[in-house]
Amino acid sequence: MQDTPKPSRSGGSKRPAARRGHSAAAPSARADRKRTESAAARGSRAKSGKRAAPARKQPRCALQSHCTLDQVAALHAELLELLPVSEPVVIDASAVELIDSAGLQVLAAFVTSRSAAGRDVVWQQPEGVLADAASAVGLEGLMNLTDSRG
Repeated sequence: MQDTPKPSRSGGSKRPAARRGHSAAAPSARADRKRTESAAARGSRAKSGKRAAPARKQPRCALQSHCTLDQVAALHAELLELLPVSEPVVIDASAVELIDSAGLQVLAAFVTSRSAAGRDVVWQQPEGVLADAASAVGLEGLMNLTDSRG
């Protein structure tokens, strides 16, 4: 025969006996109060904007002063990372002082690949060396530089 536990007078609750000066309901009341305070704090932070998601920066590539065969591998790697990005990619050409056919080829391939995928490239200050070099070899239209020359 097995001894079965007898239900207690309080309805079968298996709570430990309360210590002197503490009620058994106090821990859950404190937990409820903490949850309420935490929810209120989250609500006030959300209203004040402190925990708002940071604004996403527009993807960009700042070209170096020399875009030549020596630097084209690094430029190619940087542009490959930006290729699948859905937002328009800004290419800042303001620092370009020298560009050769290798640099133009990588940039032209990037622009045409993004165009084929329905993604935009936004040129920042392409006038000058970059636009002149692209125009000299007939890449100005392919690289979408014609709109930026005014």
